[in-house]
Amino acid sequence: MNRSGPHFGACLNTVPASLPATAVWEDAALAFQESGFVIVPDFLSSSELDALRQECDTLVELAQDQAGAAAACSREWAAEHRGCIFETTPRSSGSSACTSRHAFANARSRWPLTAVARDLLLGSRMQGLVYCLLGCPGYLFNDQYIVKPAMSQLSAFHWHRDSDWCNGEDIEHHPYISVWIALDDMHPGNGSLHIKPLQQTQHAAPPGAVENGGSANTADCAKQAVAVTVAAGTLVVMCDRVVHCSGPNNSLHTRRAWMPQFSAGPICQRSDGSLVSLAVPLNCDQL
Repeated sequence: MNRSGPHFGACLNTVPASLPATAVWEDAALAFQESGFVIVPDFLSSSELDALRQECDTLVELAQDQAGAAAACSREWAAEHRGCIFETTPRSSGSSACTSRHAFANARSRWPLTAVARDLLLGSRMQGLVYCLLGCPGYLFNDQYIVKPAMSQLSAFHWHRDSDWCNGEDIEHHPYISVWIALDDMHPGNGSLHIKPLQQTQHAAPPGAVENGGSANTADCAKQAVAVTVAAGTLVVMCDRVVHCSGPNNSLHTRRAWMPQFSAGPICQRSDGSLVSLAVPLNCDQL
């Protein structure tokens, strides 16, 4: 597979870990604002990729053990009962790990989680990405793996915007980005992403809104979308307003991705101010 990846949306060259974070992202910021997504091949080192794969597999195994017979008897268990989502950090209301960088860093490195993932989330590369693409230091909003089981028709994600869930909710919304990182080579056979660039959307809908009073038009999206075929270790950043989907995993192997999300501000319930998920500041000065 071509490690450099196709050049669509905004696509950067390989990013060495030693490169200053802001220098990596400044050239991509304008294109990201126009298209709503950016692709970075080889974002992860081989050791980082191995650590994230191991963490992901451990979380899935623990969830399967907890589910017991329900998981053992169904190939579609992960898709049917979990929507292919495996979160790393419990959303304990009032927990300091949800809002404190220090407390989160401690919790995020305890087994079965790894210090490698923690350092990626809170390190300079991610800080530079978030600052340049959101325009502010930002907060870690969510931390999850997306695991599509083998030969699973239920593992497809239909056309949506990541902020569609805000529709009709009492949510204090802030713009956010989904940092989707491939842990396996992604291709149409195992459920690769398809993204409709913002330029192809006549009217960029506000958070929670949908076109024509209903879900995004499937035929139009499919016609205008970019198929994202990328190698493991590639990073794809999407703004919360970009329309996208992913197909079913028809392969014989599990398809894994890590997808932390970062917001411009804490995302809360308007009624009582309670957090929807996390609000961990990336910048030490925000503490």
